[in-house]
Amino acid sequence: MRASVRRSRHDHENVRSAYVIGDAGFKKSSRRPTLHDVVVWTSRSLIAGAALSAILVGATCTPPATSATAPNADAHAAPTPVEAPFGASLPLAWYRTQGPGGWLTFGRAEVPGAPVTVVHLHATGGMRAEDESFVHDLARAGVDAIVGCWYEAADEQIDCPNGPGFTGVSDAAVRDIDALVASVRRLPGLADRPIVVTGLSRGGGVALLRATTGAAEAVVAMNPLVTGSRWLDPGLDVDVDRRVSPTMSRSTVLVTDDDVFVPPADQAFPFVAAARSTGADVRLVRRPDGTHGGPIFDPALRAWTIDQVRSFALEFAIRSRA
Repeated sequence: MRASVRRSRHDHENVRSAYVIGDAGFKKSSRRPTLHDVVVWTSRSLIAGAALSAILVGATCTPPATSATAPNADAHAAPTPVEAPFGASLPLAWYRTQGPGGWLTFGRAEVPGAPVTVVHLHATGGMRAEDESFVHDLARAGVDAIVGCWYEAADEQIDCPNGPGFTGVSDAAVRDIDALVASVRRLPGLADRPIVVTGLSRGGGVALLRATTGAAEAVVAMNPLVTGSRWLDPGLDVDVDRRVSPTMSRSTVLVTDDDVFVPPADQAFPFVAAARSTGADVRLVRRPDGTHGGPIFDPALRAWTIDQVRSFALEFAIRSRA
């Protein structure tokens, strides 16, 4: 039983307030809050909410029957088929596996015989109906697709019970995603198949952070948060542009120029410039319109996103087998 309130809106969209940040959260102010105010408060609230959720969920829920022990760091654990988690509504095949930080839940929209598989990572608000429908739409476009929960969020729409706690764009999160991808590769036929990891916002940021390790999987990041420590909250998110190297994974960064929540000028552009300066294979694809969550949440932009992801994934599959 969850101890959180589910919201109907994505936490990155339509943020309005007549408050600014104080020691105890938002407080009345005569000035209009800045975008930085709202994002910092959101991040701090998520950390506190994740801690409270971990305490309450741990007291009321038990791990799956596959193990009576706490999650371990075995990044090669085979996934266990499970029933669809609370909030899921589409015909995906659902699995759970253990990661270093907690239980990892993921759903697959399988396309038999597909040359490539996409593993999609949700944004800060946790796994949502739009993430589920995004991979469903990818499958309809011929791309084998998986949506993975990389941490348990307080206001997620689709449950990730006993999942890792919120650590932002961090090395700890990368270790959980390593475990998620390794478990995906234990599914029949996926051991040697090319995989592309996609993600929106923090999901895109952590996918790119993982790419800097030289992981075998390519990346498509949508409006990624990649300079969080400098721009947002020191000590929380890693500045990914300071980790780039010539050997990082092949990546494409999709941005909507109208994103005012994670502005490309402060985020994606410096990252791409830093990566390219090392000789890394990193592309930038810009769209002049669209909000921060638009690539997943706006139907018109989603069609564009699916076309971009599909094209990049098929190209990556061909180059991987060359």
